[in-house]
Amino acid sequence: MLVIGFTRPDKPSNILVVGGLLQDIEVTGSGHLSEVSYIPGGSGHNVASILSTLGHSVYFVSVAPFNLVKHLKHFSYSLIPISRCSREGRMLYREDLSVIGVQRPYHKGLSERMCSVLARSVFDLLYVTLELDNSLLELAARIDRSIGVIDIKPSFRINEVIHYLGSYDAIIANQEEQRQLGEFDSQKLVRMRAENGVVFRGKEYAFERSGRNKLGCGDILGAFMSNELLNDKDLTEAVVTATSIASDYARKSHTLEEYIASLPRRTS
Repeated sequence: MLVIGFTRPDKPSNILVVGGLLQDIEVTGSGHLSEVSYIPGGSGHNVASILSTLGHSVYFVSVAPFNLVKHLKHFSYSLIPISRCSREGRMLYREDLSVIGVQRPYHKGLSERMCSVLARSVFDLLYVTLELDNSLLELAARIDRSIGVIDIKPSFRINEVIHYLGSYDAIIANQEEQRQLGEFDSQKLVRMRAENGVVFRGKEYAFERSGRNKLGCGDILGAFMSNELLNDKDLTEAVVTATSIASDYARKSHTLEEYIASLPRRTS
C-alpha cells in the first residue's frame, strides 16, 4: 500500500506521547474452533508507532502489559513504562472488528524522579490521549513543548479536562466527548464523527468507507495531523491532509498493523 499526500519530515522531531498501550485480543471463529491472537494496540501506541516510523524520535509513556514486552522490539519508539500499575489495559474484539469490551488500564503514576526528568526536557510535540485516565494531565502541563495535541477520547470525567485544553494547539474529540463538553467550543477542536469523518471549523470532511468498519482511523488522523504541524503546516492544512490519509486507510482492507508496517521508513 502506498501512502501519499503527507509531508516527509526534513529532520526528526523530538516527540513525547502519553497514552495507552493495550493488549489487543482478536477472537476468530466460535466455540471450540476459536483462535485467539494478541497484538499491541491502543491509541497512544498507534500514534507513537506511526510518528516513529515516519522518522521522528518518539518517547512513549504508558503502562506496558507484561506479555507484550517481547513484541515491542519491532517498534522504533522508546518506551517509558509506568511500572507502578494496578491493572493492564486490554481490548477484546471479533474478526469483524466489532468490539466486545475494553479493560481500561489503571496505574499509580510515574515516579517523582521520572516526572522531574520529563519536566526538564524539551519536546517539539507533546501528544496526549486519555486512555490512562486524567491523572497524567498535570504532568503533561509541565512539559516544555512547541506543539501540543490532545485526544480527549475516551474520557469519563470531562469536567476535569476542560481547563487543560486551552494550552493545546489541536483537540480531538468524538461525539460522546463533544456532548460532555457542552457549550465548550474552540477553533482548535477537531470533531470526529465516527463513520462520517471529521468536522473542523464548521466544515465537514468525509471519510470514504466501504465494507467493514475500521479501527484506528482516529489514530491515523491524529498522527498525520501532528506530522503536518511539525512541518509548519497550519491546522486547517494539517486536518485536510490527515483526513484524506485516514479516509484512504478506511476504504482499504489492510489492518492498522499492516498499514503501519507499510509506511515508507526514514533511512537517514
